[in-house]
This record gives sequence, structure tokens and C-alpha cells, in this order.
Amino acid sequence: MKNFFLYGYFPPLDFSTKLEISSEEYWQLCSLILSKKDLEEMQSINLCVDILDIYPLFFEREEESASDFQKDLQKFLEDNKMGGLPIWLEEYLAACPTSKEKIVSFPQLLSDIYQEKKKKRGRFFEFLAFEHDIRILQVGVRVKKMQGDLLKELQFEDLEDEVVSFVLTQQNISSDKLYFPVPYKDLESILESSYDQPIRRYYDISRYRFDYYMKIFEEGFPFIKGLVAYMIALRILEDAQKLRETDGEEWLHQVNENAVGEE
Repeated sequence: MKNFFLYGYFPPLDFSTKLEISSEEYWQLCSLILSKKDLEEMQSINLCVDILDIYPLFFEREEESASDFQKDLQKFLEDNKMGGLPIWLEEYLAACPTSKEKIVSFPQLLSDIYQEKKKKRGRFFEFLAFEHDIRILQVGVRVKKMQGDLLKELQFEDLEDEVVSFVLTQQNISSDKLYFPVPYKDLESILESSYDQPIRRYYDISRYRFDYYMKIFEEGFPFIKGLVAYMIALRILEDAQKLRETDGEEWLHQVNENAVGEE
């Protein structure tokens, strides 16, 4: 608790107002007060939570060599304070040399990351579990609306996972609506009301995630947990701001259609 007073240095975050601090400035502040081990763990969780940010890099690089792509990816990770290439990402890139292979194999990468982190159960695992559950539920909604095969889409997931198994129980229900587990009922209404509006859905889900992390930050204990929650909330706001400043509709369409695998 000796560092709790430092919360006063971090400007309040609000989803509808201009940011007063960048993730780079925030990282510099954290570098002054945290150990090297803490910073490395923050980088790792940052990468795992924001792994979908890497996905759009695959679309415009079909003619690029593997080494050039890896350099671009390394720069992307460094620019976004995600650290260097972890072993699991190096292995994924080596196994999927073409953009098409990276896109097709991406769902398995997401599942492998989560299952590996689940085995270790680090102190920030609950953040990964939250992001995992949101992703699985989004997949479920999309597949039900398109009358697809839930089991096929979730084939790489742990079938004993609570949320995965909850979604799969609805495989043979003829309705195009996916019912959510109780903890995510608010998210169910968000996805139902904005399913056919990608931009609105992106902002609504971002707001839902932002509120989750800010609540943890405002609780203030444990201190390091609050710092990580603030970092993720800040990244969510930065991503939303970038989308406002550019035409992000095409990018959202690509992610929505491909990030969870081909039909």
C-alpha cells in the first residue's frame, strides 16, 4: 500500500472525453515505481489481452517475406509497449508462413495462449479469463445468427471450460439467439441490439470492457492489479480514439468475419 498515493498521479479516464495521458506516458510512470519483474508481467498481459490488434497486420502482407513481416511485428509490439516476441508467437509465425495460414490458424493461437496461461494461473489471469469469455460469447452470437456450427467454430477450445460448454449446449437449439450465462447478461443485450452495426458494437463492447477494468482500478487493491487494469482501460480508449479518427469499418469487418475462423 506504500505506493497507493501514486493513484493521484493518474488522470481520471472517461470513455467520452479526450485522453490526458498516453499509454507511453503511463508506461514511463510505471517504470519509475515497479520492479523489472512487474514490468515484464505487465507487458505479457498487455500482449495477451490485445492480441487481436496483431490480426489486421496479416491482411496486407501476402507478398512480404517472413523476415520482413517479423520485423514489422516486432516494431508493432515495441511501439505498443508489448515487449518482444514471446516464444509462442515465434512458433506460430514459423508454423504459418503465409498470411492465409496465419488467418486460418488464428483461432487456435488464441485458444493456445489462453489454455497455457490458465495452467499457470498468474496473478492477472482473471483479466485473460474475462477477455476469453467475451470472445467466446461473440463467436457464439455470430455463429447462431449465421446458423453455423458452434462445435466447428470452437473446436480448438477447452470443451470443459464453463463458458465454452455453456455456449455449446445451445448447438442444437433452432433459435438464432444465443443465451448468455448470468454474469454476462448485460453483454447479451449489448450484442443483441448492435449485432448488425459493427461500429456501434465495437464501441459498446469497448465500453463494457472499459467499465470492468476501471472498476478494478478504483477498488485500488492489490496495487499492481489496479495498475494493470488502468493500463488495459487506457489501451481500450486509445484504440477507440484511433477508430474515430480513421475509417475503421473495413478493419472491423475483417476482424469480425475472420478472427474466429472461416465458416
